Amino acid sequence: MKKLNFLVLLVSVCFFASAQQSANTWITGGIHHRLPNIDYRFEAHPAYANGLIYKAFHDDSKPMFEIEYLKMKNEKTDKIDTLAHGLMREWYSNGQLKHEQNFRLNKFDGTVKSYWLNGNLKRDDVYSNDTLITGACYDSTGVKVDYFPFAEMPAFKGGDKKLFSFLANNVRYPVEAQKLGIEGRVLVQFVVGKDGKVTDAKIVKNANYYLDIEALRVVNAMPNWIPGKLEGKSVRVKHTLPVNFRLR
Repeated sequence: MKKLNFLVLLVSVCFFASAQQSANTWITGGIHHRLPNIDYRFEAHPAYANGLIYKAFHDDSKPMFEIEYLKMKNEKTDKIDTLAHGLMREWYSNGQLKHEQNFRLNKFDGTVKSYWLNGNLKRDDVYSNDTLITGACYDSTGVKVDYFPFAEMPAFKGGDKKLFSFLANNVRYPVEAQKLGIEGRVLVQFVVGKDGKVTDAKIVKNANYYLDIEALRVVNAMPNWIPGKLEGKSVRVKHTLPVNFRLR
C-alpha cells in the first residue's frame, strides 16, 4: 500500500504540477486522453501484452515524463490492477533527464537515479524487491552528501499509535446511528499539504450518512501532519484513512 502511495506521489508531482498553468489543451498520437486545463500532450501506447507506456510532452514536443504499466488480474478482488512495471522517467523543461526509476509489479526493483538540472548525478540507489540495497546522494557539483530517502510519505506526528489515540479520543459515535444499531467503516481521502495541513477531505467509501459526517468532521479536526517529501522537499500528497465505528 505504501508503494502505491509512492506512485501517486511521484506521478502526481511530475504530471499535475503544471495542470493549472493554462486552459490550452492539445493532445495527439497514441490513445487520446483529454484532460482539462493541461497545456501538454498526453499519450498512451501499447508496449507489450497487457502493457502500456504513458507519455507526456511539453508544448515544444520535449518529453515531460513516461512510465510503463502492466495490467494484471487481482486474484483477491477479481479486478484488473494497473501496476508500474518497467521504467519511469521524468525530464526538466530543458530536456535534461531528472528522474529514472525501475519498477517490478509496483515495487522499486533495480536502479533509482536522479539528476541535477546541470546533468550531474544527484542520486544513485539500487533496490531489490522494494528493499534499498545501496544508495548515495550528491550535490550539484558532484560532491557526495549525507543520504536521504527518495520519497517519504506524510505521517501523523507521533506515528500510528498517536493517530489511533487521536481518533479514539475524538470520534463521537452519532446518536442516530447508535439508535439504529449501525456500524461500519468510512474511508476518507484528504491532502497533506507542504506545510502538513490537512485539506480537501472527502468520502471515498461511505458506510452511513451519520457515520460519514462524523468521519469527515474528525479528519478535518486533525492537527498538522509531517508532510510528505520527494527528494528531500515537501510536497502535497493524497492520503486515505479508515475511520471505524463499532458499538459495544
